[in-house]
Amino acid sequence: MNYVIDKQTKEVLWINTDPKQISGPEVWFEFNPNNHRVVYSVNYNPQKGDIFNAEIVDGVASEFQPKSVYDKISGIERSLEDWNDKIKSSETEIQPIPFEKFQKFNGTTWVIDQERRSAYFLEINSAIFNSKKESYRGTVEFKNTIWDSGKIYHDNINSVVSLASKGKISEIPPWKDSNNAFSILTIDDLQSLAELIEIDLYNAGIALYQKKWENENTIKSLSPSDSFDPNSAWETDV
Repeated sequence: MNYVIDKQTKEVLWINTDPKQISGPEVWFEFNPNNHRVVYSVNYNPQKGDIFNAEIVDGVASEFQPKSVYDKISGIERSLEDWNDKIKSSETEIQPIPFEKFQKFNGTTWVIDQERRSAYFLEINSAIFNSKKESYRGTVEFKNTIWDSGKIYHDNINSVVSLASKGKISEIPPWKDSNNAFSILTIDDLQSLAELIEIDLYNAGIALYQKKWENENTIKSLSPSDSFDPNSAWETDV
C-alpha cells in the first residue's frame, strides 16, 4: 500500500490500497510535495491518523528487524517486535555484562554494582557462620575417653545434671562416648565434662568468628574485577 504522510509529523494522512508503488497526486489528489511524502509499505500497515514509525529508505518502509532492549534496573531483556514497539526511557539497547548477577546501568554502560555485590556476600558469609556455629560438632577427652562435643551435647548434660540435682531422676543413665560405648558417670563427672565441652565450644566459636571477620575484611576490600565465593572461603581452616 501507499501512504501519504506529513513531512514534519509523519502522521498518516491518506492510504492508497494500490498494491503497486505509485507517487504524487496518483496516490492522493490533495498531495502537496512541499508538505507531504509518499511511502510504499508491504508489511507495515498503520492506520490513518497514526504516526508512521517505520524507517524509510528511497520511499519504501524498511522491514523491521527484532531488537533486544534491557531494563536499566533489572537488566531483564525484552524484544522490540515491530515499528510501533518503542524503547522506553527505562530501557537501553546496551547488553548487560554476561553472567554477572550484580550490575547497574550508569547511563552509559553496565558496571558492577559493588555495593549490592558486597552486601550479598556479607549476608551469605553471616548465614554460613551461623550455620557452622549452630551445627558445630567436636570431641573432648575426659577420663581417658573421647566424648562428643557440641551445643546439643552440652545442653543434654546440663539438663540431666539439673534434673538429678532437683531429685527429679533417681539415677543418671549410662553416657555414650564418641565410640558408641557407654560409661557410668557421676554428677561431678558430667559437670566436668560439660565444662570441657563449654571450653571446646568457646574455642570453636573464636575460630569461627575469626574466619567470619577475615571473610568480611576480604569482601569489603574486593574490587569489581575480583571474584569471591563465600562457600569456598569457608572450606578451609574451620
